[in-house]
Amino acid sequence: MRMVISEMKGRSSWKKGSGIAPELTAPQPGKWEKVKIKIPSAINVNDWGRGSKVGAGTPRPYTPSSVYFPSYPEHWVYTRMGWLCRNFRIPASHGLKQEDLPKDLNKTLIVGESGATYYGRPHRLYPFSGERAYQSYEGRSETLAIDVYQNVKQMAIPYLSYYSPSEVCWFGLERMNLGYHDFSRLPNLSDGIFAGKAYEEGKPGYQYERIPPYVTTFNPGLDPLLPLYKPLPMFNALKAALKGSEWTTFEEVKHPVKPEYPSPVYPVACLIGQPRPDLIDFITKAGLGLTDQPKKANLWIIDAESVTAEDLQRIQPALKKWKKKGGMVLALSIGQKLSDDFCHWLPEKVKLTDRRATALEMNRNTSWGNYFELPDLYFSEMEGDRYILKQGLSGALTEKGNIVLKASRTDWSLFNTSPEHWKCAQVVLCEALQKPGGAALVTYPLQENVNLVLSVIDYRLQTKETNVSWNSMMRVIGIATYGADFNSHDVKNKKHGLLMDGPVD
Repeated sequence: MRMVISEMKGRSSWKKGSGIAPELTAPQPGKWEKVKIKIPSAINVNDWGRGSKVGAGTPRPYTPSSVYFPSYPEHWVYTRMGWLCRNFRIPASHGLKQEDLPKDLNKTLIVGESGATYYGRPHRLYPFSGERAYQSYEGRSETLAIDVYQNVKQMAIPYLSYYSPSEVCWFGLERMNLGYHDFSRLPNLSDGIFAGKAYEEGKPGYQYERIPPYVTTFNPGLDPLLPLYKPLPMFNALKAALKGSEWTTFEEVKHPVKPEYPSPVYPVACLIGQPRPDLIDFITKAGLGLTDQPKKANLWIIDAESVTAEDLQRIQPALKKWKKKGGMVLALSIGQKLSDDFCHWLPEKVKLTDRRATALEMNRNTSWGNYFELPDLYFSEMEGDRYILKQGLSGALTEKGNIVLKASRTDWSLFNTSPEHWKCAQVVLCEALQKPGGAALVTYPLQENVNLVLSVIDYRLQTKETNVSWNSMMRVIGIATYGADFNSHDVKNKKHGLLMDGPVD
């Protein structure tokens, strides 16, 4: 079908809400677009879901593409009006008979769109499956599975005439990576399923040029490397309920009792070199006791981004003095860089990696890791900048040392407030993508009884969530704090939205 892009007469002077819009400018001969539009499709179909510019190098690298018709010119994305030209025949009757419409319906008890599939965030799902609700998309589905199973067994079967769990085909099946199998990179316009056939005008049905990856949960033979669908626990739980089979029953998960914090072993710290104002502000709010004499402290804090060789040389006598009694070098970075002198001073190689995260995971094989739970390290919903980790760490230092905290395997900020046509796809892609090392906090034995703690957690982020986390970390490490200002930070209260945040407790 041919098309002419058209504008309204007097559009420049007309504003929305100011009355009836001017009529479209009549199509001009010779102005028809060279590319024919393929009906049924919209002029701007390639930007439906705002996925025309996504992937590597864009602000939305994990968002699924919406470019279904690569042959359409890019300027069509910004077009809102146009004339279409085609010859067609109007049938004598539309075929609808009013007598076929239902009449005198009896009221029945029904529940539709049931469950927390759309709005349920990890803290609301925790009582069903604990940390699994935070851990992964699969873990989230395990939570939804418990919920849908008990709803069917205890409500739907005994009481309802109709029951619809919220979008089993949307949340109960995993998004399909159609035509995309190289997880070392983000998808691009060369990925997906391409029709490979010429468009036939007048043929009923949608004739796609391309089906991008992650836009559907079904694969009706389009990609031979993938199954028809990939069931998630929610789907299998619904099957079990309808068949009368067993499934995991609901038993409320409570937060575990954590071990008591150790007594402080670092009563005073020495700030080495000339740290940046952000680090000084952080240490001040943490309430650390400070001395300017390295030998009087057994905790030495350095700015890993700006420390010099001369600064590091200054602490060598102190390290030697405290090697029997024990001490610690606390190197802090916001993940922006590591100074060359600092890297040369380290006994093993370490480098920053392109790994961002809005949540962290703890290593329970370390003594410090046992003091934390995934909800304690979850920053995906805090106000402002949520990327607690701007870059990760990797290298021999992380391999031979102990990784206490690392980047989480998924990013719930891609799900929580995202539109329905993005959220599932973004999280599934984020988890599937191969990522570089993402250590966030590492310990390493520098010498006898003197340890290094290297952190690239962004200490500039000061919210209720980060303050609680840092407060706990200081106490776990054994650092004494005096009049810490962390708990008095002014945090703005976010207005609760029923649709996005779900029902209130």
